[in-house]
Amino acid sequence: MHKNLIKNLTILLITLQILSIFSISPIEAYYREDVGDINRLLNNSYEYNNLQNLPPTLYSEFNYLSPPDIKIIEPKNSSGDWIIDNTEIYKNRVIVVSGNIIIKPGGKLILENTTILINCMYYGEWQIRIEYNGVLKLLKGSVISSVDPRYKYYLYVFGTLIARNSVISNVGSPSVSNPGFVVKSIYGVSIHSSVIEECDYSIYIVYSENVSISGSDLKNIDLIISDSENIFLSNFSIIGSINVFNSKFTLHNSRITGTLSLYESGGSHIIGNKFIDGGVYISGESIKDYIHDIRNNLVNSKELYYLLNESNTSILGYNVGQIIIVKSENISIRNVEISKVDHGIQIYYSTNIVITDSVLSWNQVGISIFRSRGVEITKSIITHNSMDGILLSDSERITIMASTISFNGCGIEQSLMMRFIQGNVTRVIWSSTSGAPQIEIHYSNITRNRYLGLEAFTAVVNATYNWWGSPNGPVLNMTGDQYDPEEIYGEKVLYRPWLQHPIYIRDNRISVEYLNYTRYMPINTLQWINLTIFYSFEGEKDIKVVLKDMFTDLILNYFEYTLSDIGVKKISVPIEIPSITRALEVGISIYFCNEGICVLKDSRNITLYPSIMLFVPYEFQWDTAWCGPASLAMVLRYYGFNIHMWDIAEFLRLSKDEGTLISDLTYYLDNFYSGLKVKIGRYKSVSDGFKSDIISNLTSGYPVIVLVPKHYIVVTGYNEEGVFINDPSGWFIRDVLNITEYMMKPTIQVFVRWSDFLKYVTVKENSRYLYEGSTLVIYGDPNPPYGSISINTMGHSARAINILKNRYIYLELDHGLSWIAYNHTPWLTKSDILFLLVTCFNNIYYIQSFKVVTTVYNLHEDPVLHREIIILLRPFKSKSCLIDIPLRKYLSSGLYYIEIKLIDSGGDILDSIRLKPILYEPTGTMMKFISEDDPIYFHVYDTDGNHIGLDYGSNKYVADIPGSWYYINENGTMYIYLPMNISRIRYLIDGNFLNKEYGDYVIIFQYMDHGRVMFERSSRGTIYKNKYILMDASINHLNKTIDIYAIPPKATIISPKNEDLILDDRIIIKWIIERGSYEIESIKICMDDEWIDVSNRRSYLIEDMSLGRHVIRLMITDSNGSTYITEVRFIVIDLKSFAILTMVIAIIFIALTLALLCRYR
Repeated sequence: MHKNLIKNLTILLITLQILSIFSISPIEAYYREDVGDINRLLNNSYEYNNLQNLPPTLYSEFNYLSPPDIKIIEPKNSSGDWIIDNTEIYKNRVIVVSGNIIIKPGGKLILENTTILINCMYYGEWQIRIEYNGVLKLLKGSVISSVDPRYKYYLYVFGTLIARNSVISNVGSPSVSNPGFVVKSIYGVSIHSSVIEECDYSIYIVYSENVSISGSDLKNIDLIISDSENIFLSNFSIIGSINVFNSKFTLHNSRITGTLSLYESGGSHIIGNKFIDGGVYISGESIKDYIHDIRNNLVNSKELYYLLNESNTSILGYNVGQIIIVKSENISIRNVEISKVDHGIQIYYSTNIVITDSVLSWNQVGISIFRSRGVEITKSIITHNSMDGILLSDSERITIMASTISFNGCGIEQSLMMRFIQGNVTRVIWSSTSGAPQIEIHYSNITRNRYLGLEAFTAVVNATYNWWGSPNGPVLNMTGDQYDPEEIYGEKVLYRPWLQHPIYIRDNRISVEYLNYTRYMPINTLQWINLTIFYSFEGEKDIKVVLKDMFTDLILNYFEYTLSDIGVKKISVPIEIPSITRALEVGISIYFCNEGICVLKDSRNITLYPSIMLFVPYEFQWDTAWCGPASLAMVLRYYGFNIHMWDIAEFLRLSKDEGTLISDLTYYLDNFYSGLKVKIGRYKSVSDGFKSDIISNLTSGYPVIVLVPKHYIVVTGYNEEGVFINDPSGWFIRDVLNITEYMMKPTIQVFVRWSDFLKYVTVKENSRYLYEGSTLVIYGDPNPPYGSISINTMGHSARAINILKNRYIYLELDHGLSWIAYNHTPWLTKSDILFLLVTCFNNIYYIQSFKVVTTVYNLHEDPVLHREIIILLRPFKSKSCLIDIPLRKYLSSGLYYIEIKLIDSGGDILDSIRLKPILYEPTGTMMKFISEDDPIYFHVYDTDGNHIGLDYGSNKYVADIPGSWYYINENGTMYIYLPMNISRIRYLIDGNFLNKEYGDYVIIFQYMDHGRVMFERSSRGTIYKNKYILMDASINHLNKTIDIYAIPPKATIISPKNEDLILDDRIIIKWIIERGSYEIESIKICMDDEWIDVSNRRSYLIEDMSLGRHVIRLMITDSNGSTYITEVRFIVIDLKSFAILTMVIAIIFIALTLALLCRYR
């Protein structure tokens, strides 16, 4: 049986050797869940069935090559103990012991890479006892543990314990009163780089000297040190509390997850440690017990302040983990937040301490004050502390004002004693009660504490004017509960009168840093109030945001949120107002809520003005004088028509600096929107029904275009206080009314008071110019509100590497009326970057998400480039975005179109702009028409009659030739591009609109290959008023020739026709003339060598024609001096001769017919 056991253990240890090769440390492997229940494999009679599942911890973290041996310890005496009275050394072994291990004085047990398993069958069956002058050394990865982790053993150290890189586990006892791990030694204990774990309750070090624990981990166990000296803990970690009683103690550079409590242990050194959820607590009977060397420590990653013999010192801010003040004076504590420690603020033997605007929560005790005087606590929040919110012992002149003390164990306790319950030890230290403490508590909220709100044993406490959770005041009771009204106990407590309502105490942990809302609120719509809440507490907090009508005290709406840790939360809460009867003062309050009880933390009031507001899409006029077209476009877009101001300006043939009259706007409406009813409002003065008409139209849903001095605006809404205005340029808002807040904002839905607005309305009595009216109202069906876009500039940069330095404006606001180019050709090349400056406007009262989609199409309407930009806009705001297109990457030579769309979050197209064609690296013919005199109009036609130039009927420029393009710069120079397939054209220079007698012109023909001029030809001339020039041109790209030739006028005599027979001696000569390149100077008709001038006629009568053959000639002379002659020949006969000739012809026809019939019979 022993052989089988040894074989199985050998296999196990070889497996552990393999684990080490894969860098699995013994401590890591020990925590694997496949350890199993060793107890069912091992019994007292050593009947071993299988030991393959022994803990992997048995193998050392040191890389020994030979597997450990197995040693079974048999009982050496009748008691079954393993007695060591000399030196025994074991290496690389596993030892299973079913008995006590007793190291006698002078005995030494040295283990290297060896595991001892204590086989307890019940709790504390066996023990390891190191007697005086005995030695136990655990070296090189040794382990002491129990076979069954359920049944722990005792470890008593009265001699020497040395552990290096080893593990001690499963030590303990079933009772806290009977510690299982006890050190009571003057011979020294040294634990280095080791682990103590899975032990019950505490390690109890008592009456010991020279104990050192360094670089080690104590897991889930408390450490109690009592009446000992030279206890040194450094660079170690403990999950549990450390309680030190009457000992000389040093804690250095360690991590403590729990509380360090120093009882009557003055002179301790606590340096450079990190405390988590505990901190440091100090107690004692004399001042020397509170004097320590405590420095450079952190509590919950915040600084631990220990002030000894300090004066005139301030502690500020949120980076405070715990505060201990000893024998100090004139200390100010402000804006601190302390939570998850034992005692948050501890004040000992100090005077004149002020705590204000601070929060102490989730501690055992919020503020502890012992033998101090002149402590003032104001405007602070002390909540959710498990024992006491404020603990007062043997102190006087304590003042508590304007604070919240809620949800603690006891709210405020003036105690006869100081209680300490730490770890596994309970001690009572009686405090002095001499003197008469003076405690003042006023204007505070003391509610919902678990036991008592106020407990005062000996002091006279003035606690008047406080809120006790009920208008009926507190309840006098020695036992309390967690419900309101609050209970108080004390024979010397003055509590009448009390407050009828809770006092508002601002909580610095939470505040509304940003409050955004629309002051003037559209009726029958949801108004979104945007709050940015800053909060700096730890852990989750439930808050409630309540909106209340301050006039009626009715709750309008409320919302609940959960906040956690330090951060910022942005929330939006809606509110709806159904009428316009009055201004609404809304109170916005934020409450902390816990277990159904909410405490006010912050409050703001805002005023909303219910208003009629029409959401009219905004149009910005940029740097033009087109306030009239922009205002008209806004109203038309409000009714759902996709119209922009440049469409109106183009029809009215406006230059950038040219304004409009109301009649110009109605002229445009008559031509394109004749179905809409239009009304012009004319008023002698503003008191002549102007205001009532504005209100009537707006209430009915019709925006009003209003004329103010030299400017049009759109009135979009009103309330009792004033009107809302869309100003297309902002000039009226910023420069006239001097509303400075809109210096850098779009002037959308700007509120203007009635008095200011009416003062500047243009009416007949104050009009300095032609008065056509004050208002223009268009009646239609409103479209749903939406956003709009506008394009400011389209530009490009030659030398794209330095785009900021070499930017040229390519297309300004006119969009084809007068494109403007500076220092560059009007077409684009591969070195250019095209950019579009697009501005989006949110015309609605809530936040919108827009998508700006830019698409570039080629001549065949195929998309070649697609760009999308997402924009989030607040109500009535705008945002510009620069869209750049590197042309070389996406385009080839040709003509392109750019379309910009504004799409909402639902995918609906709200607005769109299609720009004039863009010419990129042209290959074909470029014609440049330059004239110094304006207007001279230039037209080009292809062989199919398609036209480029001004259409006189629609008053718009057209480019009907497929693939063609035109451009007119600011100087009036016109560029016309013709694609490669156009080789013959006819061009017309029209001087009918010249303002003087003649004008000079130049036409330049250029053949271009990818934007480069290959060859060119120019033609100069003079055009006279009311004259024209018509020429033909042929382009031969292969031969690099451009031929220009005059077109001769063409005369066609349509009556009589050539070789006609004329039966009358009277004849009407009719003709038609097709004009040529030049004007026709004269038309003459000649018959029988006699020329007659018929220049202004299209027919001529000739009488008494003689019989016989005649020739009629028509001669045209043009302005160039050239003559062109056409003629027609005819015969004149009388009627008698015609009859005889007809009879002869008839007889001949009949004879021929009879002859043919006879022949074929």
